[in-house]
Amino acid sequence: MKIILIKDPKRKKMNKQKLTIVLMILFLLSFIYNNKLYIIIFILHYKKKVPWYSDQELDKKKIPLENLNWMSNIKDSTDIRELSIPGTHDSCASYFIIEFYKSWWANFQSQVQSWTIEDQLYSGIRYFDLRPAGDGLIYHGAHQTRYSFKKVFEIYTKFLDEHPSEGLIVRIQFQYKNCGNNIEESKEKQIYEILDLYNNYLYNNSDAPTMGQLRKKIFVILENLEYKNLMNWDNNDLIELQDYFRLFGIRKYELDKKRKLVYQYMFNNNKNTLIINHCSGIGRGVLTTLRYVAYSVNEVPYNNVGFRGIFAFDFPGEELITHVINQNKTKIN
Repeated sequence: MKIILIKDPKRKKMNKQKLTIVLMILFLLSFIYNNKLYIIIFILHYKKKVPWYSDQELDKKKIPLENLNWMSNIKDSTDIRELSIPGTHDSCASYFIIEFYKSWWANFQSQVQSWTIEDQLYSGIRYFDLRPAGDGLIYHGAHQTRYSFKKVFEIYTKFLDEHPSEGLIVRIQFQYKNCGNNIEESKEKQIYEILDLYNNYLYNNSDAPTMGQLRKKIFVILENLEYKNLMNWDNNDLIELQDYFRLFGIRKYELDKKRKLVYQYMFNNNKNTLIINHCSGIGRGVLTTLRYVAYSVNEVPYNNVGFRGIFAFDFPGEELITHVINQNKTKIN
């Protein structure tokens, strides 16, 4: 018996209709569940769980206990320019204070971390990128995070009191009027007041410290600000920065370019410079999100060895942090 298959001309149309309905339901659910529309978009091109990327809360079971005091093993005479140091880009951009109906966009556009500052410290991260404004609050672009500048320094100094073998490197980029609420430039004095308050914890020198000089100190690098003897970011030949973040061309080529730049700076031969290597970036449209760039670029240091420099990550994985720390084994006492 011959079987004849009859194709339903409406089937394709019906499938599209069903897909549209499903996407609409997901869109509505995203507003109910903390407005996380960005998760839906990321799922569209998410591949698999990998050790170099995490947009979940810190899993402390994946963090070796020695990460908490990893600098204790570094020789005092070691210049920090020789070290491999894990860090975060826009370190406070994990949670935002914003109107409910706008929060999905803030998360999609501006959230680049999933760990609190305390958890970042616990994981072994020692470089932080802060963007305070004149109101004393921390921002990422126009979006206000849940951290104040004072609160972050309270966390830092408490950590250093409990772990005196460690030291922190903090880039402070004063935001002026870029934070979206027209704060006057004159109010930068609030930032100076906090630096005065914690002056005893600051490494008051414009040159890069040795590990011994950094212990229980915060090595501050200022941008758009000047304070006493702290290092200034602007026109500083001591710093070599890789921060190619506008990946606005064809996604494949832009990601390849970014990955190559990260690799080149990892193996920079100029030992006199402080390498700050950003693995962060964003492209145009929903297929080159902050998350997808981190997912792609964080793999570069994870799959290499023998490198140095400071890394500014978005959404780093627990095992990535440990891998970066482990590159310092030749500097151990």
